[in-house]
Amino acid sequence: MALLRDKAQSNADKLQNSRTERTSCAAFLYVCHRQAHEDIRTRWRVAGVRCLVVLWLAGLCLSLAILVQLSITSGIGKLGYERLVACQPNGVFDLYPENYRYWSRSGFFEITLGFGKLSFTEAKVIDVIWDIGCGRGGQAIVAFISWHVFAKYVTTSMEIATITFSTYRTVFLQNDSLIFGLSRLLRDFTRRQGLQSKLAMAFMIATMIWILIFPSFASAMTGYSGNVKSYVQDDDKYILFDNFRRIMYVVRDGWRIRQMGNYIVPYESFSDVTSYGFNGLANASSSFLGIILSPPVLNISAYYLAHDDLGAGWLDPSQQQPFRNTSWSMWVHGNATYNMKYITEHGACQPAEVRYNSTYRWGFSFVQLTIMTILCTLWTIGICILWTHTHFIMKRRGHSDVAGEYEAIIELAHAMGSQIGRAESVEVLSLTEAGLRRRIRGQLDGGRIGYEYKCTAEEEMGANGDACLSRWIRKEIWWLVFIFLSTSVMFLIPLLMNGVLAWVPAGLLITLLLTLCIGTTGRSRGVMFFWLFMFLCILPLIVSLLVKFFKIRPLRD
Repeated sequence: MALLRDKAQSNADKLQNSRTERTSCAAFLYVCHRQAHEDIRTRWRVAGVRCLVVLWLAGLCLSLAILVQLSITSGIGKLGYERLVACQPNGVFDLYPENYRYWSRSGFFEITLGFGKLSFTEAKVIDVIWDIGCGRGGQAIVAFISWHVFAKYVTTSMEIATITFSTYRTVFLQNDSLIFGLSRLLRDFTRRQGLQSKLAMAFMIATMIWILIFPSFASAMTGYSGNVKSYVQDDDKYILFDNFRRIMYVVRDGWRIRQMGNYIVPYESFSDVTSYGFNGLANASSSFLGIILSPPVLNISAYYLAHDDLGAGWLDPSQQQPFRNTSWSMWVHGNATYNMKYITEHGACQPAEVRYNSTYRWGFSFVQLTIMTILCTLWTIGICILWTHTHFIMKRRGHSDVAGEYEAIIELAHAMGSQIGRAESVEVLSLTEAGLRRRIRGQLDGGRIGYEYKCTAEEEMGANGDACLSRWIRKEIWWLVFIFLSTSVMFLIPLLMNGVLAWVPAGLLITLLLTLCIGTTGRSRGVMFFWLFMFLCILPLIVSLLVKFFKIRPLRD
């Protein structure tokens, strides 16, 4: 009986421990989800901005990866064995347009990435909307973000070293042309008083130039051009190249298969040709187009063949491969044949007409689009680095306020009044703008304005924002490593991965970035990483696999 009681007690203890473990696990998961919910609730504004930055940077990286793929591979791909499309993206006639390289100089101003069959009005409307929305709107957004970050950085710099009145006015009270502000900053940075970091000054100048040319660049890289088709001139008329047939094989003894003497073999029957070789050298029974033939095989000759599966690798008795010579290419239209030389000399790409109305395509210049994408990426990375550096410095110093318009006016007026001198205030008020400008530039050497801060320059370099940033990097080193690896893999997606797996690195990158930006604790980040990974990686992967599966094996009634 005692043994039975002990066994029952042991089973009860195990059951109780199991219940306790399940309760503890449920409580742990509840706490983790609670922390994640709290982070999202309290940081949704910051998280929203950071999400936009993440999506913008991820889109730039993915776009750049696609453009790199186009630039190092055959641009428009293989267009089929018959090559019935013979126009390069820049509208030049070419029998082998897949050899076109998007980095060619001729395509700098050409619309080489165009799409659509638009009327002139539709193409013009799209172009105007792009110029206003992307050109002017993009310039306004870039300027707003840049000036916001510049103001924060200049604020931290003014706590260590003074700046000139012109620099302060340009950054905090920008109300005139960007060209004048750019010239003032260049003059002050090079001749008078610069900022703490020369790299930051160079980035600010480069960004201002970038803002200045942004709308012109955005407009220049887009446009519309007429859709063209390839034609071949024959006598006094142009024949649509689509109506030509590529000749690859000719049966010299076509009468054996109930055809004319020289029978042109259609492309669909190339497997019958390659099965028995060329020139009728094999003394064997054969079957061609369903007709049983006695020996020897048909006397078949070929022109240029592009691939081995078409018979290009066939060896004649002298061990030569006669069908790899592109100059042997032949086409037929009606009862006439045309060689490659004739097609090349008389081919042209002309506007395509639909019911006598030309259609247009709208798009981008590949070269200019790539340059624009690279510049946007560099600007984004630079702004993020400058903001991060400034953010940690301000966090270390315990403030985040930046002078607005009215506060900047008061601060500038106070600095100017204190340096010019109160005794001369009556005289100063009677000066014209030109006279006041000469006095500030001559007597005050541009003037100086700064903020008081107890930290010295040496302490600033050793124990302020740099040290705080270094601690944050050491703390988040593994997250940053995985983000870097995911970015590298995503950049190589078009080169290394195809199909349904291509989305996984991009989804993983977005998951890591969002988790790092929003989560504040390990538990919170664990929960967010799990659910984001499920929704952004696993779910799209499953959907893609199902779509691919049912596309290959469609459902049967």
